[in-house]
Amino acid sequence: MDWSRVKTIFILTFLLFDVFLAYQLIDKKNTSSQFEQYKKAPIQKTLADANISFKKALPPPETPTVMDFISGDTHVFTKDKINEKEKATNQKITPVPENTKEITKIKSEMKGDPFDIADSLKDANFSIFLETNVINGSEYRFSYVDQEDPKHLVFYQTYQDNQIFKQDRGKLDIYLNDDGDIVSYEQTYLNVKTLKEDQKIESAIQALSLLHTNRYLQANDKVTEIKLGYSTFNTDAGASEVLVFVPTWRVLVNGEKFFYVNAVEGTISQLETEKPNEEVSGKAIDNEKAIPKQLKRNE
Repeated sequence: MDWSRVKTIFILTFLLFDVFLAYQLIDKKNTSSQFEQYKKAPIQKTLADANISFKKALPPPETPTVMDFISGDTHVFTKDKINEKEKATNQKITPVPENTKEITKIKSEMKGDPFDIADSLKDANFSIFLETNVINGSEYRFSYVDQEDPKHLVFYQTYQDNQIFKQDRGKLDIYLNDDGDIVSYEQTYLNVKTLKEDQKIESAIQALSLLHTNRYLQANDKVTEIKLGYSTFNTDAGASEVLVFVPTWRVLVNGEKFFYVNAVEGTISQLETEKPNEEVSGKAIDNEKAIPKQLKRNE
């Protein structure tokens, strides 16, 4: 037997087999890619067929595909920290309620003249007030204007630059006078920790599909804003309990209703008390980039 010839045949056979496997793998990847495109296409088409406007609200391509699970417990403000902030700024800070032992909520009133937002706009936009007057103020970001009171601005605390939506423990309520200047604010704060890192999240378009399938999105609706952040779906938690926050898509529909879609599990909730206002001083508020000039912050 010619072992040299047999050896050559075996080598050629294995090479051909490797080529076949490589072809199968490439073909599988191409088929999978086409399937993914097919899976996404019907969602866009279904929404378009229902005359639902949404494309301008879609987040940018660089939006994260993984996010952490986080937890938060109520922060207790110290009297030393409050006194330090009072001495450095033009404000009077009191606990809410005033006779509480553990200070978990504070109220501030500007002493003398109110804080002129127009002046701060010349330097660092609205952020100058947050950074100088509010404890950990740089961690808060503008969310919406109260529909029932246009002089009430709602800010939420952030984690890794993502807002922690629909909760009262990491919230900043700012109140303006008739001239649009800041006269007071109320603040709570969360001590945030990471629970699980890099959890896969569904896309914004999948969140819209879920809302449409469950009839929260109706024909001719306009999706005003789609924003990625965090929320808790444990609405019955007591004030002393630790809250768990999951990645969430907040969807604003017709500039009137917020819907929250759990970006991991797909559950949906709506918070009735949140009523965004589309107009302040005659200027539209469709999303964070379109808020009135005096409320814009440097990113």
